[in-house]
Amino acid sequence: DLNGHSMEGNQRIVTNADGAHLTIVDNSTEKSGLVSGSDERTAVYAIKGKIELSGGKYENIYPTGVVGAGSGATIVINEGVTVTNNITEEKKVKNAVYASGGNVTINGGTFNGSRGIYATSSSKVEINGGTFAGTDGTGAYFYQSTAVINGGTFTGDTAVMSRFGADVTINAGQLDGSVYGAYNWAAQNYATKLTFDGNNTTVYGGKAAVYTYSGSSTTATWKVNETIIRNGKFTSGAEYVINTNGSSKFDIAGGAFSGNKYCFIAQYGATCNISGGLLQNNSQDGEGG
Repeated sequence: DLNGHSMEGNQRIVTNADGAHLTIVDNSTEKSGLVSGSDERTAVYAIKGKIELSGGKYENIYPTGVVGAGSGATIVINEGVTVTNNITEEKKVKNAVYASGGNVTINGGTFNGSRGIYATSSSKVEINGGTFAGTDGTGAYFYQSTAVINGGTFTGDTAVMSRFGADVTINAGQLDGSVYGAYNWAAQNYATKLTFDGNNTTVYGGKAAVYTYSGSSTTATWKVNETIIRNGKFTSGAEYVINTNGSSKFDIAGGAFSGNKYCFIAQYGATCNISGGLLQNNSQDGEGG
């Protein structure tokens, strides 16, 4: 129990044994308990075993992250937790939560950094709530990892990124991106999948609610990224709600789409199968579709 006290310095809280289970709470009236790391390491890190955060504030200026889970380890974060990466240098990565092959469950809390959470190396993530603020970056960034989002609020230039081998399912949540609500990005050796499957999902992007990209090359075959929309509400502040290109595949079976000009645009070899959904064109000139 932090009980309002602070732990600061060049040390960190670690579990490093199979079967270890550490729970951190803050039962102080002011909820002022603080764990502050340095610029050389995470403040809380599960190498093995399990760490559960049920209270307290966690911060540092380490680019990799403030709270992290290594391969095979588990982090559980509950309501009442605030995680902040305080790096001030521009254009420098500053993850709040970091997973490298670990398992992360987030049930609530507030996460501030250029990435609210960054998961890679076959990590498994479940998000049931929380606020993920990607300042000048991404609310949630999944790279070669698996994620299920059942709730939460995600903001940033891109609210949620699914990239290079990621498999992300969004059942509920609010995605609000100044550029893209969600970005699905494949590569030459990594197929990527993004699924929207819940009517409690709202997605907004300043340029496009959902953008997909799988590059093309005359010397290499790029893997297909697949985006499936079965439900949700998608709006855009620009011309396109859905913008897909390259060797991308879209399958739209439901949802509501509202655009200033075009609800969908598929280009440069992309394919789009539309079997359901409600399309609304908000343009003044009558163009679009």
